[in-house]
Formats: sequence, structure tokens, C-alpha cells
Amino acid sequence: MIMKKLILLLLLIPFISFGQNLNGYKYLITNDIVYKDGSINQFNIDKIFKESFRKKGFIILESSTLSSEDEKRLLSTDYFCKILTLGISHTGVSVGRNTVNFKLFNCNGDVVFSGSGGATTTSFQSDLNVATRRSLKSFDKISYTFNESMTPIEKDLSFDLSYLNVDSKSEESIRNYLDSKEINSIEGIWEYSSSDNSNYKLAITKEGYKYNATILEGVNRWRPGELKAVIEPSASNAIKTIRWTMGDKKTVVKAIAKVTNNALMEFELKNPNNQSSDLSKTILYKSYPSLEKTNERNISINSKWAGNGSGIIISKSGYIATNHHVIKDANKIEVEFNYEGQKSNFNAEVVQVDKINDLAIIKIFDMKFDGLENVPYNFKTRSSDIGTDVFALGYPKALTSMGTDIKFTDGRISSKSGYQGDITTYQTTTAIQPGNSGGPLFDTNANLIGINSAKIVADDVEGVSYSIKTNYLLNLIDVLPKTIMLPNDTSLSNNPLTEQIKELSKYTVLIKVK
Repeated sequence: MIMKKLILLLLLIPFISFGQNLNGYKYLITNDIVYKDGSINQFNIDKIFKESFRKKGFIILESSTLSSEDEKRLLSTDYFCKILTLGISHTGVSVGRNTVNFKLFNCNGDVVFSGSGGATTTSFQSDLNVATRRSLKSFDKISYTFNESMTPIEKDLSFDLSYLNVDSKSEESIRNYLDSKEINSIEGIWEYSSSDNSNYKLAITKEGYKYNATILEGVNRWRPGELKAVIEPSASNAIKTIRWTMGDKKTVVKAIAKVTNNALMEFELKNPNNQSSDLSKTILYKSYPSLEKTNERNISINSKWAGNGSGIIISKSGYIATNHHVIKDANKIEVEFNYEGQKSNFNAEVVQVDKINDLAIIKIFDMKFDGLENVPYNFKTRSSDIGTDVFALGYPKALTSMGTDIKFTDGRISSKSGYQGDITTYQTTTAIQPGNSGGPLFDTNANLIGINSAKIVADDVEGVSYSIKTNYLLNLIDVLPKTIMLPNDTSLSNNPLTEQIKELSKYTVLIKVK
């Protein structure tokens, strides 16, 4: 008798556990079942699921009937993790046994409940009806009462685009980044169209040789800033390899995309978790920047340059320190600074890079450049303290809106470690913008203490910038093919700040790339 009770208890545990798992959810989003021929909900098994969940007490939300305002509201923090998303799949066997499977996903992409049922009856429609009811058998037995205290907390799955000085959750930030450079690749804002009736807006940005596609506007479990796909080039510009993350946020499907004019991508996806052999035809089309806008930019006065950054001269022979991301993939580099009393431009080439720490050394190679008499600042190799007064020099947005005159901003060191505790950088309150990247961070004794690299762009964060410490730059200088003498001039240390800025500006360069 005791053994029978123990067996009964063990059999009941899964149902009790599932019921507790579901009590933290209030809403159920159902997606249309779309078939290869374009038909929707052809066999009406979705109605059986909806009725079963409605009877249990869930509020049913049909994705096909939600307005854009409804979707924005449901994606808000107050609602999002109270929502379950229903995924349904079934086999298509004309003679034999058919199965129906369903999964319930929460806001973090976790499967919190699933069911499967099979049937062999007198017709395919009857098979699906019976199999659907059997798949819901364990669900129908659970006890459900909504309890907000059991609602899960959403995980932050946003993708970090800080290496571009971009906030991955902000379309405005993405647009500013795109406006700052000449686009001749698939980089841009893309709209998603598919036979599954889902709608996304994606930002595609370049990282090294590959491209990251992050969500700008999502649907169901997808939130702004999350990574949807990684796109890699092939031997032909007309073909790309796509690793696409499916709706469960876990399954990654590889597909080959046909690319037309860097403005249209077409590919087909097969979900390995779906027993159907149907392929989902997917189209991505670029919505920003427009081809017309790109053409307008190409004929503007600064159109020959894809972008700009800043740098600091570190030797009399013309070696210059900057960020790796400033000169990455550049076919031509030109530097501009005040040379022998007038603004001059010189050709430069990459000499050494440190991709991990986002640093690079370039050097002037130009017949017009005969070297410098001195470099009047001190290269500091030891760490500076929190609270140290600092200032940045550079050329933010020099080729678009802010002009090519040097810009000064000041602040203090607020932390001796950077983003997520990165010990290679300082966190400062010094305001920097796109184009400041690679420029110098000085203290008020004319010591070079860092290379400006990034800032946080977010509605709830202000006055946070990052600069790479000079001791990490020193490691890169040590592996140069030719030994250089580091600047060690302290003559400016007691001068007024205005005099320091006037002198140090002569050695802070505008870097233009294409």
C-alpha cells in the first residue's frame, strides 16, 4: 500500500510542478500556422489549443490581430514576462500515424511546458484533431491560478555594440552611426518579411569580416538590442551565409542568402525542431539609408571619406596612436593637423594593431613630412587616480556636422575600470562623440594617460566614457618594428590649461579613412 502511494505521488509531481511553472503567466500569444502554399491555420487545430487555454483562465492574444501599439504595450516591462508564446507543429502523413507537438516559451526563450500527441484514425483531419487533444492531456490536468509573484524576471540578452560607440537598443543611435560613414555594404536598417507572418526591424552592422543583425523592433519574445543573426561573406558579394536564431532564441539555423545590390536578401529556413519539411521563405530589404541618400552623400564635399577618427602623435618621426576600429578595413588613411604653422594633410599607413584592446599605431609616410622638432607632453605609464581632472582633444563628427576644428571636453576619472569591470580602461565623465575615437586623454599636468575609445549611449545613462590606459598602449609600442622614444617632456605641466590645449592640439590629428 505504501509503495502504491509512493508511485502515485511520483506520478503527480510532474503535473504539480508544471502547474506551478505556469502560474506566473497571464497571457498567451498564438501565432498563425502558415503552410508552404501560403494557407493559414488550414486544419483549424489552433482553435482547439485556444479553447483549452481560454478555459484554463489565460487571456488569448492572437499575433495577427495585434496592432503596433498593442505590441509596444505588451513588450513593456509590466507585461512582457507575463506572456507565454505558443509554438505548434505537426506531421503531414497521408497514411499512417500523425503527431501534433506544442511548446510554451516564456520571455527568456525557455520552454516551460510542452506536449505531444499522436493518432491514426480514418482521415488526416481526424488524426490532427485527436492528436491535438492528446497533446493537451497533461495540460488539461494542471491547476492554474495567476500569481504575479511567480512571474519570471527578464534576462538582459542585448548585444553589445559599444565597439561602434552605438547603443544596440536605440534606432537613433544606429542611424547616427550609419550617417557618419559611407555605406557600400549590407550595413543598414532592414525590414523582415516571411511566410510565417512575423515582422522584425533589424540593424545590420559590421564587426571585422562578419555582420551582426540585431533587433530594432521585434515581435513576441524578441526585444530591441538582441542578436537575431550573424552574416558572413563568401567569395561572391551576391552570396552570404546566415546563421539565423529561431523564435526559441536557442536554435540556430544556417542558410545561404542571395544578395541583390546590398539592399535585398532572400533565403529559406528549415526549423530542425519542426517535423514538417516545409521551408520558411524569408526576405530582408534595406530601409535605411536609402540608395538615393547614399548617392547624395557620395557627391558631397566630404563624400570621398568613409569616416573619421582622432589620433595623437607619439614620436617626432610621425608615429600616431589611435583606435583599431578607426582604421579597420581602411584602404586609404590621411591625417590632418597643424604642421609648421598651417593645417596640412599627409598620407599614413597602419604599422601595428592590437585588436583585443582596440589600439593601433599608424605612421606618416609622405614626402611632405620632414619630422617634428619635439613632442611636448609626458607619456604616463602608471595608473591615475579616481578624481583626477582630465580632458579630451579630438575631432567628433568632423566630416558630417561639427567641422574640422579641434574640440575640447573635460571631466574627471570616475573609475579605474571600465565597462563590466574592464581593467584596461578608465571610466570618465569627459564627453566624447563619434570621431573622438583614438584621440588623447590628458590630465591637467599635460600627461598622456589614455586613448579615448567609447561611451555608453542610453536614455538612463549620462556622462560615461571610456579611455584605454597608456600602459596597454605601451605594450603595443614595444612590439613596433623600430624602437621609438616615448615623449617625456614636462615643460607644459605648470602652464595654464588654455596654453596646454593650444600646444597639445598641434599633435592631435584628424584621421580620415576610406
